[in-house]
Amino acid sequence: MIQSRQGSGSTVVSRTGAQGVQVSSGIGVDRAQLANVYELRLELEGGAAALAALRRNAADLAAMAEALAALEAHLEHPEQGVEHDVAT
Repeated sequence: MIQSRQGSGSTVVSRTGAQGVQVSSGIGVDRAQLANVYELRLELEGGAAALAALRRNAADLAAMAEALAALEAHLEHPEQGVEHDVAT
């Protein structure tokens, strides 16, 4: 778990036993193919975010402000705000 504070940065507050993202060897994709997929996602997601920023409207900004307010309400207890963090 990471705790972030504006102006102070982020701090690791607990660790898990997980070793990061693990892909089953039974899916038939090797490391090089998986790396290619991640590279593609970086390009697509960054480009999509840039286009969304250029094409945003007042309703989009209002929805973002509402989402940020919901997250801010849980700054002291982030475990209570997970559903807001992952909401679409």
